Amino acid sequence: MEEKKDRGADEAARNESATFSGPLSPAEQIISDILKSSPALLFTQDASLRYTWFFNPRNPGPGSTSLFTGKVDDDLFTPERAERLTELKQKVLRTGRASRQEFAYESEEGFRHFELTLEPLRDDSGNISGISGMAMEITDRRIADREIRLLAQTVASTRDSVALIDKHGRVLFVNDSIQILLGCDQHELIGQDISFIGAPLPGTPMREQIVRDAVEENWHGEWTVRKKGGPEFPLDVWLSPLRDDEGEPTAFVAVARDLTERKQAERIQTATYRIAAAVSTTDNLYDLYRAIHEIVGELMPAQNFYIAVLDDVSGLLSFPYFVDEHDRTPVPRAAGKGLTEYVIRTGEPLL
Repeated sequence: MEEKKDRGADEAARNESATFSGPLSPAEQIISDILKSSPALLFTQDASLRYTWFFNPRNPGPGSTSLFTGKVDDDLFTPERAERLTELKQKVLRTGRASRQEFAYESEEGFRHFELTLEPLRDDSGNISGISGMAMEITDRRIADREIRLLAQTVASTRDSVALIDKHGRVLFVNDSIQILLGCDQHELIGQDISFIGAPLPGTPMREQIVRDAVEENWHGEWTVRKKGGPEFPLDVWLSPLRDDEGEPTAFVAVARDLTERKQAERIQTATYRIAAAVSTTDNLYDLYRAIHEIVGELMPAQNFYIAVLDDVSGLLSFPYFVDEHDRTPVPRAAGKGLTEYVIRTGEPLL
């Protein structure tokens, strides 16, 4: 009986047919196309966890919604499955924090794996009024070998910045991540040319080449953007086309990731290699220390820089290399309780 209940909910979500009613705006049509091409099931529930809306990409119409509206998970799934889903959703309602979980259940076709993402919904006063959710089947990913599965999980857990752009380069949609990344809200971004977020200006040869590459398949490259009221930083950008039924591009999806940390890590790695090379090429310690100073100065401001050495036998702290805009090189002294001694004692950086 329980298996029939699960299968009934499954079949209802998969096979019920319906169509959208009423004309869609161009932006709504693009969003609709994205949703219909996605394997994700989308839904909302109120504070009592009754479904208020349900979207099935295989059946994008009111028919699917009517099968779920007003019901709770206990009405649709087996007790064990409903109990787990309800527990996850109640936690989101209770804590106000988003949740991402994976679950599996056995069907006639074998085990089916889903990734469930839940977000709290809030009213105008900021009070939690329900939840929104996305369920995506990941069975094929689970069948793949472990390395591919781990990679897929890593990709699925990232919070990349996403923008929807029309074929003229105007921004139609941005997600929360890109708003945080740029320090702007959506009203400052919607309608702007994509050059606002780092793309080359319209009409330039580079912009035209990017569009040609993206139309053919996709474009991948690096843009430099400036956070509102902040510094410039590099973005890793993927640009892919959305196509209509005739295969013509109607819009583009841009997925971006901040490269600041990766670039900094690369600079640190390069600096480490250069310091290692300096060890084998310099003739004396002072030249080595000076080379280290120059390399560190390329990573951060280092007008004032010193190297301290603690003699384990005498207990004296000396400064074989010391450059300061104002102070002279200190004479060797007994180790005390200063910051230099703290770093030497703990072996931990202090920034």
